[in-house]
Amino acid sequence: MVENSDAGRPIGGSVAPTTSTQPSPAWWFVVLQGVAAVVFGVLAVTITDRTLDVLILIFGVFALVDGVLALAAGVFRRGPGWGWRVFHGVLDLTMGFLALRFPHVATAAVLIVLAGWGIGIGGLRVVAALEMRRAGVRTWWWILLSGVLAIVLGFVLVADPAAGALVVVWSVGVFAVVYGLIEILVGIVSARAPIP
Repeated sequence: MVENSDAGRPIGGSVAPTTSTQPSPAWWFVVLQGVAAVVFGVLAVTITDRTLDVLILIFGVFALVDGVLALAAGVFRRGPGWGWRVFHGVLDLTMGFLALRFPHVATAAVLIVLAGWGIGIGGLRVVAALEMRRAGVRTWWWILLSGVLAIVLGFVLVADPAAGALVVVWSVGVFAVVYGLIEILVGIVSARAPIP
């Protein structure tokens, strides 16, 4: 008697598609992005020399770190929104390079860099969140919230260019902490979610 090696397989040889129960390897890049944002925010509001020159230097380092992590997360997780995360990384790296290359720029230029980053990254996150929603990703609304907050920060900085350095530093610092906590939450939820 010859045993059937395909025992238990449905007739026709097709196997029902399965979903991996292992988390995406990119989840911890997202958590690290959140940690970097929280560290940046805390440094921004606690550093004793609250000048815009110091803020732009700290921002430059943060943007470079965030950019590398966003690129890694996009490359390792080829799911919904991955292309927007890669573009987010490229934009971060560009802004970080500009901030570190030209740290002693005028106050207006600092505001333009920070506002441009907020509006640009925020817009990318809103688009990515809507794409993720269509794909059924559970964390889409957290991404949407962080995108909207980034856009609001950008417009607040542009709307009041006469605001003092202390106001700008606190606004950016508080935003960074909230943004970072959202990223950490998104990363942790992603770690528990199966890969679609």
